[in-house]
Amino acid sequence: MVHEFTKKILSNNLYSEDEEFAKELFKINLFRNKVICIFFILLEFIIFSIYLLTSGKAFWGFINMSHMYFHIIMFLVSPLWLIIFKKVETSHNISKKLITILQFAFISYVLFWGGSISIIDQISTGQITVYSVSVMSMAVMPYLKPKWSLGIYTYVHILFVIFLFLFQKSMLLLFVNVFYSSIFVALSWIISIILFNNKLNDFKNRKLIQQKNIELSQMNSELMEINSNLEELSCTDCLTGIANRRKFESFIDFEWSKCKNNFMPLSAIMIDVDFFKLFNDNYGHQTGDYCLKKIGETLSTSLNDKHGIVARYGGEEFIIVIEGLAKESALIEAEKIRKNIENLNIPHDFSPVSNCVTISLGVSSLIPSDNSSIKTLIEKADIALYKAKKRNRNKAIIYE
Repeated sequence: MVHEFTKKILSNNLYSEDEEFAKELFKINLFRNKVICIFFILLEFIIFSIYLLTSGKAFWGFINMSHMYFHIIMFLVSPLWLIIFKKVETSHNISKKLITILQFAFISYVLFWGGSISIIDQISTGQITVYSVSVMSMAVMPYLKPKWSLGIYTYVHILFVIFLFLFQKSMLLLFVNVFYSSIFVALSWIISIILFNNKLNDFKNRKLIQQKNIELSQMNSELMEINSNLEELSCTDCLTGIANRRKFESFIDFEWSKCKNNFMPLSAIMIDVDFFKLFNDNYGHQTGDYCLKKIGETLSTSLNDKHGIVARYGGEEFIIVIEGLAKESALIEAEKIRKNIENLNIPHDFSPVSNCVTISLGVSSLIPSDNSSIKTLIEKADIALYKAKKRNRNKAIIYE
């Protein structure tokens, strides 16, 4: 069970090797390492101040001259570590390998320092307090991968135990210190693992949330696009590609209100393909569909520089609504459209009026008011279209 647990802990993890996660840990560890350095500088300064003010009497039996050497080393070396960490923080080209070496060296240094003081304590008190605190502190402060922390703790603790055998003459104290220090190291490693895994799980959860948000955003964009496409399809005539009756009715309602509020004229042009049944019966429905499609495209082109709509009204009937055109202008526009369709030169040998496809157009124009309606506008255009068909077709006539 222990072997399986260790194997699981030390196994490579996709997220623990993630570049973003490594950078995040580096920033956190760099900050905490600087805090540790500042803490030691302040601690040693306080110790030296008290030592000097009391001529060493306040520390008699607690700190001897051997201790003081290590405190002096810590006081001198900690600022150097602080400078190194600040340099690393401002550097943009530092490698992951160097980061690992620095982290490994700094933690080892702190543990060696704590272990050295506890080794000296074996001569007088036999305590391992400083070493235990150092080990526990290094488990809590930096975030280390389990295999790294295991490596550091293992080689430092092996050296510590070796020196215990050299400095501690009491077998009882030796056994007690080895036992408890080993327990402290094991607990520290477990704490280090727990903290690292908590940080890793936090990172994974944030990454998953980010991924879910991206996926949801993409899904929303796709749904909006699908809805937009569906809306467009529901408003488009599948054969000609122009607006269908539903789209036309929605558009003209809006335009009617707009023109009514602004006292603008609104014109309707009803269009019917001349003798289309004969065309369909003789050339076939596929050719008939092609003919309607070409007419729809040509009608749409005629509105390029105008605000209006071209729609298939039903069968071979089309309707155009244009805002801002008075009667005379609307009739001129209708005549242009008639010529454009005639110039397509779609053969129609069975038409009594021409050897190519032609259209008849009925035009009506009015300024919307409370005394008129959309129905009135369309009915007048339809009446004008009926007159054009009665007058031998291929004509544009306006309702008078």
